Formats: sequence, structure tokens, C-alpha cells
Amino acid sequence: MKERLNWIDALRGFTMFSVVVVHVLTSTLGVRADTSLVATLRGAFTLPLFFIVSGFFLYRPEISWDWQRVLRSTRVRFVAMILGASIFYTAYYLHFHSDKALSWLECGDYGRYWFTPALFQMYCYYLILVGISRLCRKSLIIPFFILTVSANIAMQFIPALNDVYWCSWAMSKKTFIYTQFFALGLLARKYEDKFMKIVMNPYVFSLSLVCLIGGTALHLIITAGKGVTIPEWIGRNAYDFLAKYGGALLVLNIFYYNREYFNGNGRFVRYWRKVGTRTLDIYYFHYFMIPQLYWIYPYINRGNPFLVELGLSMMFATAIVILCIGLSNLVRRAPILRNLVGAKGPLPQLEPAK
Repeated sequence: MKERLNWIDALRGFTMFSVVVVHVLTSTLGVRADTSLVATLRGAFTLPLFFIVSGFFLYRPEISWDWQRVLRSTRVRFVAMILGASIFYTAYYLHFHSDKALSWLECGDYGRYWFTPALFQMYCYYLILVGISRLCRKSLIIPFFILTVSANIAMQFIPALNDVYWCSWAMSKKTFIYTQFFALGLLARKYEDKFMKIVMNPYVFSLSLVCLIGGTALHLIITAGKGVTIPEWIGRNAYDFLAKYGGALLVLNIFYYNREYFNGNGRFVRYWRKVGTRTLDIYYFHYFMIPQLYWIYPYINRGNPFLVELGLSMMFATAIVILCIGLSNLVRRAPILRNLVGAKGPLPQLEPAK
């Protein structure tokens, strides 16, 4: 795994940057995420990849989960994922929407900061899965993955599960949707060699590319609604399953195929790896730095705005990520605050000037 750490860090950095790009598109430029080709393509792989990588790193053989590991791991994750999200959520909404500053206390509604509480919920499910696996003396990760995928398919036919919004401390709708990718990450780590052989298969690569392009195109066509009579749920499922699985596997293939390059020491590679090691910091900080420049939208929404949207969003995202890393360097030197962003290891020490 040590050999692969660099390419995975670069993958996480690219994915985090893509998240900031999408947020810049929607919150800075006022672009609708469901009608923008840039936002739709990036949305197809960003969150699925985050949860796949999270499951990949979390997996441990069932026998290694003793009480000491469980307590230590739960404490660290609770501080970084729940307490951190609560503090940053409150600070953000006190500044921008003071009437919602404490709404997370009601039912676990974390608004923009939903990602880390959802990930903590998945972590709790995994601990339950480990306990059941021990009792059964058999790994249940494959049935767990099948169950999560089946539940998302059933969502289309059960109105209570397919409401526009619902949340709870035990499970939010985002947790319900993305646990399948977390489970896929667990599978990827447990059966790592077999999984990567499948990902690197040329036919799987071709199929992933077709699924990404086809699912995204169908979603955009149905969303535009220009004389198309195809049911909306077809486009939604094409995007949620075909495009997201295709996009995630495609990006995994690209980064794994070029893993030797990402193990290098080039400046560009080091930048992606640096971003990859600060994903939680950037996630918490970047919302405070996104400007609102909706007046730009009428100028870019002419003809085919793909290149303009991509260029502007990447330019703003680069500046935001650099600022977040600078702020992260400061926070990680503070003994208490560094725990909120999941910093590990001893405090960095400054050498005295000679």
C-alpha cells in the first residue's frame, strides 16, 4: 500500500479540487448544476470517489478491530467529522444565515457540511458490520454492497425514500445514496489485487467511458426537457448509476495507470498530493472563501459556455484552494484546533534560527 499512497493522495487532491470547482460554478457564477456540462461531468465522479477512497482506507480485517482501536478511531472521527462539522456549520451560518446557525441540533441537518456527518454514519454502519461478521465468522462486505445498491434501486419505487429531502441523526438521504460507494471502497481494499485488475481491464475502461458519457448526456437531455418525453427517473438513474460508477472507475483507472508519475517529485504532482493530504481542511474552509458573482452568468451563458465555465471555475478554485492550504498550515499548529481537521502526528516544531 505504501507504493500506492502517492497516487491515491493525488487522486484525493484532484477530487477535492473538483468539488471546489463545482461549488464555484454554482455559488460564484450562478450556474445551475443540473444543466451545466462541467458541473454534471465533475459531479459524476467527485463524491463517489471520495466515499470509495474513504472506505478503502477505513477497511481493516475484522480480527484487528479490538475495543482499543474502536474507541480510539471513534473518538478521532467524532471530533473531526461531527464536532468539526458542527463548529464550522455554526460559524458559517452565523455569518451568512444567522437564523439557521443551530438548525443542525434539530435532526442532524448540516446543510453544506453534510459530507463528514454522513461519512461518520457510514463508519458506524461499518462497525456494526464488523460485529455481525464476527458473530457469523464470515465477511459480509459483499452482501453489504449488494444491499446498499438494491436499496438505492428501491428508492425509485418507494415515495418515502425518494422525497426531495429527509434527514436524521442515524441516516441522512445523502448517506443512504452514497453508502454504496463506501461499501465499494471496502471491497476494493479487501480484494485489492482482483479489484484493480478489473478496473484496469481495457473493456472495463471502455465501458466506464461509455457509461459516463451516455449517463451524463441522457441526464442533461431529460433535464433540458426540449421536446423529450422520456421519464425523468430514467435520466436520474442513468446518472446516479451509469455515470457515477463509470466516472469513478474511469478516474481510478487513469490515476492508477499513471501511478509512477504520481510517485514522482514534479511540482505539479506535489501540488495534487499536498491538496490530497488536506482535503478535510479545504472542505471546511472553502465555503467561507467562495465569492458571489452572479452578474457574470449572463455573459458566460451564451452559445456553448463549456470552456468559459471550466476556465473561470478552475481559476477561482485554484486561488481558493491555495488560501485554504495556507489557513490549514496555521490551524494545524494549534494544539486543539488541529484535531477538528483530523490532523495526526506530533505538532510541527519550528527550529530556532541559528
